[in-house]
Amino acid sequence: MSPLPAHECPPTFFTDCVRALVMPYSHPGVTLQFHPNSAIQGQRPGEVVILDFRLDIWPRRELGFAVWVGECAFTQTRADAETQLAQAVLNAPQIDTAFLISFDDATPNLPRRDVGHAIFPQPRLPETAFRPTGLGDQPITTLHPVIVNNVTWVSIKAVDVFVFLRGDDGKFNSRIDEGNPLAAHGASTTQTLHPVMATQDVKSLLDIASKRLLCRIADTAETHHNVEHAHSLRHAAETIRFPVDWTLFLEEIQLALYATALTRYTSSYNGENVSKRKESSSLEAGPSNKRPAPLLQPSNPGGSRKKSGRKKKQKGRREANAVPDHQDLQGS
Repeated sequence: MSPLPAHECPPTFFTDCVRALVMPYSHPGVTLQFHPNSAIQGQRPGEVVILDFRLDIWPRRELGFAVWVGECAFTQTRADAETQLAQAVLNAPQIDTAFLISFDDATPNLPRRDVGHAIFPQPRLPETAFRPTGLGDQPITTLHPVIVNNVTWVSIKAVDVFVFLRGDDGKFNSRIDEGNPLAAHGASTTQTLHPVMATQDVKSLLDIASKRLLCRIADTAETHHNVEHAHSLRHAAETIRFPVDWTLFLEEIQLALYATALTRYTSSYNGENVSKRKESSSLEAGPSNKRPAPLLQPSNPGGSRKKSGRKKKQKGRREANAVPDHQDLQGS
């Protein structure tokens, strides 16, 4: 089963934000790549972690490395998503920033045609029945449930956004409290996105992460003798802000909820068992048909490349890698 639209919406939204952040500072000497459904090598042979978002830095003529990762928890638990991120940052120590968007899906049990639910003897509903109404008239502050034909096809009780930065000790501390300046949490309240998400902790930490990212790109550029580009990046980093519009974020989620409701209705009408659980998070056979991005696996980023790797690069078929050292994830 393909990922639901509500699951894909937050990583896509953040990809657009990060793209808007870094594109003004693009340079042929340092390439940035975005990967949805990215695969990262685990610690054990054959172990793979697939995340919803990954940003890589690719120096010219060298293998790339991941610097930002993200995960969305829509039909999986937040704990499962946090485990995914923990494994990723453990096995790719050059990752500097991780974010997590978690939904509290309060949708009741969905009707099923194969058990003779009363709505299914009726003619199939048109897609227009699941078309959003009223969006754009005024700024959205509440995520409304999608109710069609007296059935609640999707209802979100809460949305949480978490941002984590790696500390100087090389570790991520995911504990959310006033004593940890490298973790932030923005929460919804009774289905209304609280202004704290847009104006305080989360936004401030994303600004710091943006500054770090530009400085990281500058370091890479300087290493490869692009001194002028590195200087312009460090100058921009002094005033950089993460370009996010939380009202637009909510609007995009609301649109995705309508699309998710239609997907669930179509599956139910076709007699499929509509599960509220997320697709498989490994590369093993499972209900998902997602195709992961290039595998991020331990290697020496400063070492020489094999000829086969150079040939792949020339064809534009790059494979990302990570540094071999491992770090611990601290706190929970």
